[in-house]
Amino acid sequence: MLFKLYSVFRIPYSVRRYLFSGARFTVYGTVSSLLVLFLLLLTACVDPALECTDPLGCVEIRPDDPLLVAALLDQSGRAAALSAEVQNGLLMALADRDNELLGHRLELVPFDGRCQESGGAASAREILADGRIAGVLGTVCSESAAAAIPLLAERGMVMVSPANTAPRLTETAVSPTFFRVAYNNRLQADLMAEFAFTTLGARTAAIIRDTTAYSIDLAATFTDHFTTAGGVILYEGVLSPGQVDIAEKLDLLLRTAPDVVYMPLFEPEAAYFVVQVHE
Repeated sequence: MLFKLYSVFRIPYSVRRYLFSGARFTVYGTVSSLLVLFLLLLTACVDPALECTDPLGCVEIRPDDPLLVAALLDQSGRAAALSAEVQNGLLMALADRDNELLGHRLELVPFDGRCQESGGAASAREILADGRIAGVLGTVCSESAAAAIPLLAERGMVMVSPANTAPRLTETAVSPTFFRVAYNNRLQADLMAEFAFTTLGARTAAIIRDTTAYSIDLAATFTDHFTTAGGVILYEGVLSPGQVDIAEKLDLLLRTAPDVVYMPLFEPEAAYFVVQVHE
């Protein structure tokens, strides 16, 4: 084994960027692709001189050390349920390789971004302070990612997200170390507006959103596409996170009698809205 020949090998950060960016759309595929490329990388990059020439720096993994990957998810807050599903997908991918790579134990180290910028920043600092982590998988919420990305990028730490959809993360705030394998909000909101206008024949619409960046981005993009096509937005109501009673907003919405209602909401607000509409 290569690990027996040298006391330490290094993984260039720039190569790790391609390693993450080559991931598939699913969480399982993301980690599987990561591990396959690690195999290729380690075979090619072991150098007796152990010289690091990568501008973003290198990671050192010694013969008996585990290979640590941070799972920076949003275990508490609005995306806790989705984060649990992502966590299960990551664990399945590791188990598929017997939690091992070239004789090194693969370990996920959990961190909680809390679906907040403050949580993302705090977790990023913890990851960097650890000193042993090779890369980051996450986040689920774009809010926590927005704060974590610049901190991780400053230290050359790669992060790939299975679920971040805010366009600004890869447009107005481009980072050389951040990648995502999910579509962005502009794509899904454009498609929804196109479906409403062309397929359903809707010419008027109402929007119910909340105050998160996710919901605001979707509502704005839907509005732009729908109105450009010739549609009219009759009403836009805003819910607070966790708001259960939406009777007032619903009454105002129904008075406008829109052809369609667009609601880019999280759970449980989306479920509350649907239930109260039927009531």
